[in-house]
Amino acid sequence: MNMDPSRRTPGTSVERPRRRFKALFPIFIMAMFVLALAAQEVPAVRDMFQRWVDPAAWQAGQVCRQAALGLAAQPEYARIVAPGDVHATQNGFFVDKLSVGEMGQQGGEERFVVSCYIDQLGQVVRADRIER
Repeated sequence: MNMDPSRRTPGTSVERPRRRFKALFPIFIMAMFVLALAAQEVPAVRDMFQRWVDPAAWQAGQVCRQAALGLAAQPEYARIVAPGDVHATQNGFFVDKLSVGEMGQQGGEERFVVSCYIDQLGQVVRADRIER
């Protein structure tokens, strides 16, 4: 039996893995695109990625969100509308554009924005409520 590689017939075991890869490559690229888009647009997905990639920044965001709820007139009826953006500083983190909705005096919901400075230990240094 002749084992010359140039005389192999198409569809042998050497070519099958290459064909599978070529077939799965576009699906892989689409999946990466969908995950990147979801990480930008869906807060829960962005939160999950940040928790894996940068746990300290994720923790700073969580601490600021808790502090922001505490700044509401009635914290038991307040909610986080937008989780805000976390930025690293020399000694911790700065969280801005965190939006909180609270029960309004006249009914409905009133919103305010919070920015926080969080130290390296995860403690709130400063949290500011900014009325819209």
